Amino acid sequence: MSSCSPPSESLSALLEQVGPALSRLRRRTAGGRWDLTRNLVLNLVADSLGEMTISGIATEMRVTRPVASRTIAACIVDGLLRHADSPSNGRRTVLELTDAGDRELRRYASEQRETFERITATWEPAERLQFAQFLIRYSQGTGTRPSMTHHHDGAYASATVAHGTESPTRTAYGSVLTSAREEAPLPSPRP
Repeated sequence: MSSCSPPSESLSALLEQVGPALSRLRRRTAGGRWDLTRNLVLNLVADSLGEMTISGIATEMRVTRPVASRTIAACIVDGLLRHADSPSNGRRTVLELTDAGDRELRRYASEQRETFERITATWEPAERLQFAQFLIRYSQGTGTRPSMTHHHDGAYASATVAHGTESPTRTAYGSVLTSAREEAPLPSPRP
């Protein structure tokens, strides 16, 4: 073992702190729980590669449909989301971001960036850059992992997310990145 590699006990103890550290980071972002939930819903709609429904949100959030429905209803009342008829199935209703919803995503991303910059203000620029790159990489996942994919027929199926298969996605800061998603053919995402 090299002098740079920590003993396995130290690595294990360090890895045990990752979950609590992520929780602390969520709490340090302005706005509270409602902002976090609303941001999650808005990002799920914005990032969907196909049509997003209430059931799709519930599946992605891993909550019951009534829980997702209440959150979505609040977003609709606030003018952040709207219902629209599905172009592929006129009997189904899908969710779309409104202009206000898009502005809210950008506002929240700006707050997240300010929090990141405040927390890392005393870090060396190279450390900040590397951490940002690792954080984005971590959020995208590496290798292969199962993901719930919404097919345009309304069914959900497990898809393989394979490293190297590229499709555009929005980051928490609203910029477009390339993610490692391999999806079944879907209608084009909204611009």
